[in-house]
Amino acid sequence: MKLLSVLLSLCLTFNVLAASGTVGELERQLDEYQYTMTVEWDQKDQAFQERETKAFFEKISAAISSGEASKESIMSLAESKIKNHKALEALKLKMTLLGQASSSAELATLLRENSKEFYGQGASWNGNVEMILIGAGVIALIGYLVWWSANHECVEWEEQWECTTNTNTDPYYNSSTTTTNCGWVDVCTSYQKI
Repeated sequence: MKLLSVLLSLCLTFNVLAASGTVGELERQLDEYQYTMTVEWDQKDQAFQERETKAFFEKISAAISSGEASKESIMSLAESKIKNHKALEALKLKMTLLGQASSSAELATLLRENSKEFYGQGASWNGNVEMILIGAGVIALIGYLVWWSANHECVEWEEQWECTTNTNTDPYYNSSTTTTNCGWVDVCTSYQKI
């Protein structure tokens, strides 16, 4: 009985190692393609992109055709890489719709189309242009106010009567109290450049 359980555990171990080697090779090829497209490609050289994409398709198609990679290994890789649950469900649906008669080219195309879901989105210099413009405008306004206050001084003051109203709400007693404070305030009426 011990011999049988040792034999069975060895068989299962080698089966897992063989399967993880396939997934590992598939993952390595996908990682290389992702690295090439995000780091090495300058987003302008279309010939480079087409050449690398074609090479990736050929590698994946060869792995699928030779039996090194299967639908199961692709799904295993997708489940380990994709963090977005909806994207994973969409990929599973596509794989189901392809059925058993899917070619290696179809599987490679499916893998390439969904590869953007496998990796987290990094920093991008292509941010929202509107937000950049708003931020630049706020920074320019603050800079101008600092410059203006450093180069101008008040030369005339005037006292003005000013009242402020404060409302305090107490949620415990469900009531609010309004207070009005009035007093003389010094206000600058004329500035001179330094």
